[in-house]
Amino acid sequence: MRGWYTGKAVTALFGRFQFHARQLTGLAAVLGIIACSDKAIEAQEVARSEYDFFERHVRPILIQRCEKCHAASTSEGSLRLDSRAGLIQGGDRGPGAIVGNPNGSLIMKALSYEDDDLAMPPEGKLSSDEIGYIAEWIASGAPWPTKLEAEAAAPSPMATSELSKPIAEHWAFRAVQPQPLPSVVDSAWPINEIDVFVLGNLEANRIEPSPDADPRTFARRLFLDLTGLPPTYEEVEQFVTELAASPVNEVVDRTVEKLLSRREYGERWGRHWLDVARYADTKGYVDGGQREYAFAYSFRDYVIRAFNEDLPFDQFILDQLSAAELRTATDEQWRLAGMGFLTVGRRFNHNPYDILDDQIDVISRGLQALTVSCARCHDHKYDPIPTADYYSLYGILASSFEPLQPDLPVLGAEPQSPEYRDYAHELRKRMVEYQAEFDKLHRQIESELREFATDYLVYIVKESSRHRGAGQNPLRTELVFLRGPSAYAAGAIRRWRKFIYERDASDPVFGLWHSMDPIEPAEFVEQLEKQLMSGAVHPVIAAAVVAQKPTTMIELAQCYGAVLERVDMQWQQHLHQQSNASGFDDVALESLRSVLYGADSPALLSKSEAVDCYHLDDSTRMRNKAGDIEKLTLEYKQDLPPRAMILRDGDLVAPMVFLRGEHTRLGAKVPRRLPQLFLGEAPREEFIDRSGRVELAQRIASADNPLTARVIVNRVWGWHFGRPLVATPSDFGLRSEPPSHPELLDYLATWFTEHGWSLKQLNRLIVTSRTFRQSSAAVTRQMQTDPENRLLWRFAPRRMELEAIRDSLLQAGGQLEIKSVKGAIGFSPEALGANCRTVYLAIDRQNLSNFARDFDFPTPDMTAPGREHTIVPQQQLFFLNSPLVMEQARIAAKAIAENSLGKRRIITTLFRQILSRDPTEQELVHAEEYCQTLEPQSWERLAHALLQANEFIYIR
Repeated sequence: MRGWYTGKAVTALFGRFQFHARQLTGLAAVLGIIACSDKAIEAQEVARSEYDFFERHVRPILIQRCEKCHAASTSEGSLRLDSRAGLIQGGDRGPGAIVGNPNGSLIMKALSYEDDDLAMPPEGKLSSDEIGYIAEWIASGAPWPTKLEAEAAAPSPMATSELSKPIAEHWAFRAVQPQPLPSVVDSAWPINEIDVFVLGNLEANRIEPSPDADPRTFARRLFLDLTGLPPTYEEVEQFVTELAASPVNEVVDRTVEKLLSRREYGERWGRHWLDVARYADTKGYVDGGQREYAFAYSFRDYVIRAFNEDLPFDQFILDQLSAAELRTATDEQWRLAGMGFLTVGRRFNHNPYDILDDQIDVISRGLQALTVSCARCHDHKYDPIPTADYYSLYGILASSFEPLQPDLPVLGAEPQSPEYRDYAHELRKRMVEYQAEFDKLHRQIESELREFATDYLVYIVKESSRHRGAGQNPLRTELVFLRGPSAYAAGAIRRWRKFIYERDASDPVFGLWHSMDPIEPAEFVEQLEKQLMSGAVHPVIAAAVVAQKPTTMIELAQCYGAVLERVDMQWQQHLHQQSNASGFDDVALESLRSVLYGADSPALLSKSEAVDCYHLDDSTRMRNKAGDIEKLTLEYKQDLPPRAMILRDGDLVAPMVFLRGEHTRLGAKVPRRLPQLFLGEAPREEFIDRSGRVELAQRIASADNPLTARVIVNRVWGWHFGRPLVATPSDFGLRSEPPSHPELLDYLATWFTEHGWSLKQLNRLIVTSRTFRQSSAAVTRQMQTDPENRLLWRFAPRRMELEAIRDSLLQAGGQLEIKSVKGAIGFSPEALGANCRTVYLAIDRQNLSNFARDFDFPTPDMTAPGREHTIVPQQQLFFLNSPLVMEQARIAAKAIAENSLGKRRIITTLFRQILSRDPTEQELVHAEEYCQTLEPQSWERLAHALLQANEFIYIR
């Protein structure tokens, strides 16, 4: 009843009040009357994001798990899944998918294993996440870029190591050049160079800019834009008073300087960057260990401090990609936390390949506005990013590791209390236990790869397409499951296969294998005898073949395995007798021993490589042990110093292409080096003795990079105006639309680097411009000519983000605590009692609150290009019924009414506290009629109504 009663109150009150927006937020928002977002651009963004979702989550599944049986060359059951048309048309059983209806789609029944005869893929059910991706994709209309269907086998747009001329001429890939100012007729209007570029475009299109916003509206705009908090009534009046005594530009400059120096500036603008960094305090779904990060907040605090201290953006990039290799000075330790940019992402149920793909994505889209992750399974269909470049970048990041919690750098002094010493002792103890188990499992895996060589070799033969009819794969030996045939433990099979097929017919040990592998079964015995008679076969292998008389490739593999296992036993006995032996004296035996113990042996692994060979039980056990370490910190109730979630360079990985993105199918080797597109025409250096992560950071942070400065100034512009100059801030590739003001974009990029990569100076330049100062009022003639405001003839009003709305609500009730917070508080922004700024509330990646979802908080599963601005009924229902809103209305009304003021004074004070202004005479009259008595409920209802005004939640 309370919500309905309040709704009638809002309608009655606002039906007569004359607010500047002249719109009701009660029933009006529910009916969709308010429309401040650009629908055309919104539709384009939605389409683009749907295609990105397909490329990122759906297409890899179709390629890896479906197309080997349902593509043009196979189409089992007359079903093709290599095109949208093929999916919808279906096969012998009927249509494969009903667009918009996943529950009624045949493919979903197959994937869910509802019918044993229809269960697909046959080798094993997809994960729940993968099934969910397919369902979400079908529900959204099964979007599939038409170019993919037309060019399913198209070559990469980068056929050579150099960019082709048309690609090099793409606006985003050209070098940033200083731009001359255009000539304008109205030379009195511009305040700075931004205005000259904007006015030049307006005059060319015969559009007049809007007049300046009124002082009170502009003051509110400045405060909300730079700090995320509305000004108090006193701050607005001070601004107006100063305008009467000083030139407007001087007053604006002083006010902007004051706002940029506040801590609230970093809290506001740091939150913008946290969207790009897909920040959250939890890992997403994991089936072992802890789901919460203990120290994710250290990255959040680093970002806020970096913005407040105006850390140059190029240094900001270096910190986030390579601080642990660059920052050693004591006074720079806080900057180690910047590496959370790479480490606070989703953990994909501990899948290392997806984690690395996520890091590639946040680097490429977040810093370079390039969709490099699209090249994980195939050459990029649009941009010059071949798969080889993706895996070169993959190798750079895979050559790093994330230390366990006890080895993360402590930021600040460690407490000296007995409680903390006990905690630190237990933390180290659990770390030692984890490391012992880690080492033990590593040794066990190496031993199994040697002791069960026969099983691995036979499996590799049977899994090949030539020998698929040879019977069931031997998934089990007498003693142990093979490390390889399942979705887990893929590394061991892969290593043995890679080792064997990197040899050829001239190899002293596996030459016979390679000579016999392509032979047809009917000719096998005859050809084997010829090989033995040639005298080129390894003598020990030849003796085993003569003794066993193999008639198939599988039996030959068994001969090889038996020989290798016997040699391993001989070596162990030899070591028992001579512990310092380095090899067999017998040359023939030594060549066989080197297969098992040599530098390139498949059974010689680093500890990090051994992780790829874990079985599910191994993985779960190790995750839980790592989780025990994290749990101790999460449960520790005393003050803990923060730790930086860093990466360190580790074992260097020699990357290989994963065919169709499958880590179990290895293609060609690729060097660790930067993608060509990151370098333009510069030579590409291969990183032999180091990971290359520092060099990657330095290249991205270079003023010579044509993308970096353009990308960040475009983002900053969008954060100020609600719409960036390039409509796709995370995609500057060949599919992107050109900038609305290309000369202005390049001017800002040049200006930015010339002014020390300073974000504060860039903010100052933008908000002190005449363009930013314009009124938001719609003018009929301009609306007809440029309804989308692409030419910036006015300031486009927009709804505040979730954080600014919640903070403004708390400030209206006098409850907001303006102070930094250590750690992360709670998980719900609707919770009562947590009065800190919203940026300090913890973010649960897997379970965002309804409040967050309703007000367009971006999913932290991936880097966000920007905030959407939707208008849905749930937003107004929140303001009508949320305990958070009603509590602030109650507190505000109670505090004012207790001062025993007269009716008009109470109304005026409520307006000042909530809307930072005095009511008009007409508003006073209507409010007096509405509040017939001096009862607290009347003032509470009035306060509740004011909190729902467009004026309260919009930046205008």
